[in-house]
Amino acid sequence: MKEALDKADQKTDEETYKMWEKMASRGGSAEEIKEAVRGSYNFDYQIHYVMATKKKNGKEDQTEVIFYTNTENDYLGVKPIIEDEDMEVISVFDRSEKVMVNFTEDKKKGNRQAIAMKLDLDEIQAQAYEDEAAEDANQEEAPKFKKTGETKEINGISCEKYVGEGEDHEIELWLGEVDQAAPFMPGSFQGQSKRLAEVMGDIPVNKNLIMMEMQAVDKRNGEVSSMKVKELGDADMSVKSEDYELMAIPQGYGNPTPDEE
Repeated sequence: MKEALDKADQKTDEETYKMWEKMASRGGSAEEIKEAVRGSYNFDYQIHYVMATKKKNGKEDQTEVIFYTNTENDYLGVKPIIEDEDMEVISVFDRSEKVMVNFTEDKKKGNRQAIAMKLDLDEIQAQAYEDEAAEDANQEEAPKFKKTGETKEINGISCEKYVGEGEDHEIELWLGEVDQAAPFMPGSFQGQSKRLAEVMGDIPVNKNLIMMEMQAVDKRNGEVSSMKVKELGDADMSVKSEDYELMAIPQGYGNPTPDEE
């Protein structure tokens, strides 16, 4: 039994290490990383999502996240809504500068800290394509979405309903067209992965579509996952890097290989 547990732990460590390797770009000293951090990140569009998971026994977990974008720059801000009102966290993913910065503010203590690391989103996406291709043989056939003809208004936006069903899941989507092009935004159907593009079905690919509501039912255990837009539209939010004590983490720093103790 102990030997089996040790092997399981080793496998977990190896998977964790591989995940780190995928996230962190190769190369990059602390100084190079700091130079890649912009003086400020300015956002002019936001989508506030409420995400929930409901178990068959009725227990429900809920999370709220605000995603921010900028029409002129290729970066994304992710701000979770947390219970502690004295803490504020926003993570910025900068595609062109290939860096991720976590900004944290402790309002009670008056501390502002930022941690930056290299992050090549294009490399991660390319790796995801390879992983998808390798796993396709072991996965259920992905559902192709069909347009139902049903419409409704969500947050002032006219939306159309699409449904898809696979061996294990039933999925319902409500998509709405927005003026703001946001292919980098989660929930956007403007920039598609290869796998997702293959299952779009009736969903048009030449429109600025945003997922306004989603519900997925796991037919195996009755678990229901949902996502709904609470608010979206113009934003006027900025994060100034100079207001934070910045620390850069070079690749591999503090992250031992699986065989190290």
